[in-house]
Amino acid sequence: MLSIGVGLMCAPRMLMLDEPTLGLSPKLKDELAEAIAEISRRGIPLMLVEQDIAFVLSLVERMYLVDHGEITREINRSADVDHQQIMDMYFGSEGAS
Repeated sequence: MLSIGVGLMCAPRMLMLDEPTLGLSPKLKDELAEAIAEISRRGIPLMLVEQDIAFVLSLVERMYLVDHGEITREINRSADVDHQQIMDMYFGSEGAS
């Protein structure tokens, strides 16, 4: 949260966050989600790199999957995609040879 605050002090045109939930407890994740939602409501564009798909989809209308610098898929909040499907897209499904 402190690093986000420091970033906001510079009046950014875009705020980029890399894995902001890494190592956070569920309670802190909830607080972070509220803070990120407030930043978005204030009109600051956000780029969020995050592995927690449920966390991301709780904050955005759409997200993009990027693989080797290319957008490989757009997912809307209403899409029925779970974390395991995303992991399978990147790393292959379990049991595949």
